Amino acid sequence: MTTLHDPVDAPLRAKRESLLVTAAPHLTGRDTVATIMWNVVAALVPLVAASAWFFGVSAVLVVLASVAGAVATEHFVGRRGSLADGSAAITGILLGLTLPAGLPLWMAVLGGAFAIGIGKLLFGGLGYNIFNPALLGRAFLMAAFPVALTTWPKAGTGGFWALRGDNFALPFAVARHTDAVTAATPLGLFKFEHQLTGASSLFFGNVGGSLG
Repeated sequence: MTTLHDPVDAPLRAKRESLLVTAAPHLTGRDTVATIMWNVVAALVPLVAASAWFFGVSAVLVVLASVAGAVATEHFVGRRGSLADGSAAITGILLGLTLPAGLPLWMAVLGGAFAIGIGKLLFGGLGYNIFNPALLGRAFLMAAFPVALTTWPKAGTGGFWALRGDNFALPFAVARHTDAVTAATPLGLFKFEHQLTGASSLFFGNVGGSLG
């Protein structure tokens, strides 16, 4: 049976067939994922500089070590070209900022590798991970090395080049005792000694705790 179509309906039918149904957002900007990610890296630089001001060269070393572990894992295990989007660098910096300044560098490298390998790539890469990779890396380090992760150097002690702990300890070796001065975090002081930390110290970050 032949069906006759009204020529008037042809333009309407063509419009219906040309409709494209897509998921939101329907308006997109010019920024790419890589642009956004590297902007975040730039925004984190002042935070790293502040941590170096309070904790010296140890802060820089710990952040660089965690970034190295994250970037190396992305390079060797991730998809080709995925390193250029900057997400591995962000994960390494964020992880480093959650760690104490005196942490042995090999632990920071291991945490960065775990954050990318297990926290990101295992789930399929950027955008598919169900957990924050940096925090998953810290959770792994906390479970594996609880003493090292809860030893907080005191902020503002010693010169810039003075190490705040045994940063260069060998993997799985007994850490040697150093002259670094430790301090409780504001929450620790409040919980165990019932002492409140001054608002100015909290505002400027001149307190014991993680680098960030």
